[in-house]
Amino acid sequence: MVLIATAPYLDEQARALLQRYSSIEDLSEQDWEDLRQEHKQGDTQIRSVMTTLRGFLNTFDDMNFTKPYLGIITARTLIIHGDRDPEFKVTHAVQMYQSIPHSYLWVLPNGDHWPLPQSQDNVFTKTVLEFLRGDWER
Repeated sequence: MVLIATAPYLDEQARALLQRYSSIEDLSEQDWEDLRQEHKQGDTQIRSVMTTLRGFLNTFDDMNFTKPYLGIITARTLIIHGDRDPEFKVTHAVQMYQSIPHSYLWVLPNGDHWPLPQSQDNVFTKTVLEFLRGDWER
């Protein structure tokens, strides 16, 4: 399993950032253009993602994976996280790494929510494929 820029729960910092998705109508044209660059399936996909994210704002049992829950994961897991992710703190990635057996943690310096710039896709692909092939066995 490969987890990228994720967290075991949504803290106040993440919920505050989700506030910007409180209304699709509040998005500027620039917001739409930026989102269209990320979501290749178009406006329908953007609306679906935003509806899902909005749903997280008022739900507190949606994502609440404590150490005991994470500890039952049996899949070899690679956790990839940018050390400057504005949505999820790097401490969340460390917590998951410490809780999931057979896990590996790859923290990328200066990485944000998508930790590697597109110009480094080859580094990302090479690293993930090495992990998935089992080259990282302890």
